[in-house]
Amino acid sequence: MKIDIRNHSSMAGIEEVAKDLYNFAHKQLKFNKPCRIVFESQGDRAVDIFSPTGHYKPATRTVTVYVDHRHPKDILRSVAHELIHHAQHCAGQFDHNVDTSPGYAQKDQHMREMEKDAYFRGNITLFRDWEDNYKKGRNVMEEGKLKNPKKADLNKDGKLSGYEKKRGAAIEKAMAEEDPVEEAHCGKRDEDEEVDEVKHDCANHVKENATGREGFPINHTLLEDGTVTHYTVEFNDEIVENIPVEQLTILEMNEHMHSPKRDDYKHGKKPRREHVEEVAKLSDKEWYQKQLHDALLKKFKIKK
Repeated sequence: MKIDIRNHSSMAGIEEVAKDLYNFAHKQLKFNKPCRIVFESQGDRAVDIFSPTGHYKPATRTVTVYVDHRHPKDILRSVAHELIHHAQHCAGQFDHNVDTSPGYAQKDQHMREMEKDAYFRGNITLFRDWEDNYKKGRNVMEEGKLKNPKKADLNKDGKLSGYEKKRGAAIEKAMAEEDPVEEAHCGKRDEDEEVDEVKHDCANHVKENATGREGFPINHTLLEDGTVTHYTVEFNDEIVENIPVEQLTILEMNEHMHSPKRDDYKHGKKPRREHVEEVAKLSDKEWYQKQLHDALLKKFKIKK
């Protein structure tokens, strides 16, 4: 079914994955009308702990999801939740007048049941089934790419994102040099080293929150439970080591396995430095004031 996806935010690359989720939802839920998915930025409101994460408008069949300061996986989970509301609308469950003002899920029993359905089928059943199916498809593509680097289309949409092009080129180069690549951005493992591999989610493409610049991780820390705490990232002009995860926005993610200790993935010959924890030295009040100041500068397009 045709889908209209509009990205009004600064988060790049999420449209392709959202399209895959939408197609999966259509097959599972069998809704009979198309809908529009809109990714929005909230600006200054994003710092509010109770700012909305998304909503659905039956009149225009529009799913709107807010992306600021959120993990892409959490954003897609919100999409799945709102798609359940779209399926409810197509089934005629929004035909009567509904009140969506604050507290509606407590006052209106019908809407309460609708929300329970959206949380259960959307956040748990639909999203989890789609995620497992999507990862399985990506793993098949990964295996094919190691044999043929031209098969870089991870989500089978017929287009190559910036990361897919970069990854495919890196694998092709490594194969040309007869240097096998096991996991194309967490580096290669010493075959003589007997260590346990750890399954974990690993960022492929990130944005540095402090500067807004994007880069590609070439290494990261890895705890035994699969937790990643710091990334070493290659930007256009330099390589920065040990950037805390909380200071990065993950734009693309991949799940795989490797040992906690490994070499850097191949990268360009660029200046290399250790990350400096400047923001960490600020008090909570100073940090909040700095965030507010930077947001106002950005909103009114004032250069520092």
